[in-house]
Amino acid sequence: MKAHKGITLVEIMITITLLGMISSVIYYIVSESNRRANLLTARDYTKQETNKILKILENDLTQAFRGSYQDSGNTYSFKVRKSESKDETVKYTYNKPKLHRFYDGKCWLVSNIVDNFEISRSIDNVPGKMVVNLVTKSNFVGIKKEDQPEYEQQKIIVMMEDISNEYDPHWREVGDVSKFFTTQGNLLAGLKEDATQLVENFADTWKQALGDIKNMTVGELQNLSKDLKKNLEDVKKNLTDINKEISELDWHALYDESGLLGRIFGANKRKEKKANKVKEIVSGYKSLSEMNWEQVKSAGKGMKEDAIKAMYDAKVQLFEGQSKIQENIKSVEDQLASVQ
Repeated sequence: MKAHKGITLVEIMITITLLGMISSVIYYIVSESNRRANLLTARDYTKQETNKILKILENDLTQAFRGSYQDSGNTYSFKVRKSESKDETVKYTYNKPKLHRFYDGKCWLVSNIVDNFEISRSIDNVPGKMVVNLVTKSNFVGIKKEDQPEYEQQKIIVMMEDISNEYDPHWREVGDVSKFFTTQGNLLAGLKEDATQLVENFADTWKQALGDIKNMTVGELQNLSKDLKKNLEDVKKNLTDINKEISELDWHALYDESGLLGRIFGANKRKEKKANKVKEIVSGYKSLSEMNWEQVKSAGKGMKEDAIKAMYDAKVQLFEGQSKIQENIKSVEDQLASVQ
């Protein structure tokens, strides 16, 4: 009878040892891969968080009431116009790692990963010129404290009323802060004005030049066409930016929430859904021919009509500017074709 040879204890121990070594290598590779992925995610997050904080600060500080800025320790405050007859204080407090924003009796946590935050006056002592020093540090779970990525940024922000009082006393006042994009600190006020100003600047720039195209050389016509096309791209970019601003607009800004009832029912989901629908309609228009005020007005019934109209008119202005520039480009290129 033939004897069956079994597995010896030594062979089992060697197999276990080899498996353990292989498992250790695989575990290290997987762990290192996860660590690197977490670090990349954390770095992107800190950068996005820093840019968000600076955007909110810039939107607040640029419309600060002249001479109202104050700071003490970790608190920075200034006044903004809530209405023609009332001012409201905007305040930021920093208690590492949290940065809070206070306005109109409400408090928002701007960020909870701030490692350093400071607002100071610029070293050249220009009135209204402020320097923000900001450092964010990731607090992702699974990343060792010594490995947590930091992102440092410094930004100069100009408080328009302060600096304009020094250099341009005819500067218009910054507007109505009740049109804040509430939780994000952005402004609805100014969308229409900015779009109008952009289009008017284009019109003023090219009015005389376009009147003389019949007397231009081929080279001058080519340069004019090139510049007009660049302006057309600027308008398209502004349309993209406005669509983004509209999409990110906090829905509270489209409702009149003054008074007790507004505060109680301000978070109503039905209102939020309705406001989001209006934003979707306005930001979704792709051309001037699509623009339909009656459609927007009907969708926004019961909401702040002036706020919705500001969004709508901003897009109309830019679409009209786009159309005018396209007409000018055609005129220039037709003239160019006739002289070549």
